Amino acid sequence: MKTSLPNVKSIQSGSNSCTIIDDPATYWSSLFYTAYLEKKLCDMFIRCQNELFHVHKLVLGLRSSKFEQMIKERSSSQTKSTNDNNMETEANENQTAGKDGQSFLTIDVDDIESKTMLYFLEYIYTGGIKKLASAAVSHTLIIDLLTIAATYEMPDLKNYAEYYLKDIIRVDNACELLMLSEHMKSDCLKQTTCDYIANNLGLIMDTTGWKQLKASQPDLIDTILKSCLLMRK
Repeated sequence: MKTSLPNVKSIQSGSNSCTIIDDPATYWSSLFYTAYLEKKLCDMFIRCQNELFHVHKLVLGLRSSKFEQMIKERSSSQTKSTNDNNMETEANENQTAGKDGQSFLTIDVDDIESKTMLYFLEYIYTGGIKKLASAAVSHTLIIDLLTIAATYEMPDLKNYAEYYLKDIIRVDNACELLMLSEHMKSDCLKQTTCDYIANNLGLIMDTTGWKQLKASQPDLIDTILKSCLLMRK
């Protein structure tokens, strides 16, 4: 049974015309997401592939414990360097001037592509990603989000990505998703993928993914065979 996902339609419209009384469940997310889209009162930059994203420390720190740690470490380094009055310290390397000339804390993110960062930030601010509702969405984007969820310690994003990955399992990507589920320790995705492979074993055994699975993680073949046996009972 699928878990229900948050309704983020009103949030992703970018409008903050509603009041907290009208929709208390989405009011604050809508308010902050609009501020992000319009670059209002941002106090930090994310630098990704030489592109700057205007963000808010409060939102990123509350949504991701990894970001919270990074913000604290950079801020502490900045404070120490300022007190030492050293103009060529790490503080200067980690700051970028805003429109008003004010220096903003800047965090470099090297493990996420800039186009994926847009979706990641959309999720951070709204709790959902509008594009994932499309049937044409690339499974590679969702795989990227699942990896990001682990790196940036966001279990809710992990659950969100798993929800969509289970719906896009196909003959040509089933083995890839199974290996991913093992690497990410995603039990629900692993079981769903094993069952799919067991139901389509004849077709999947002819794919390149099956050969890669046998070569790199042969122990997973036993898991698939167990699924086959359970289905025949």
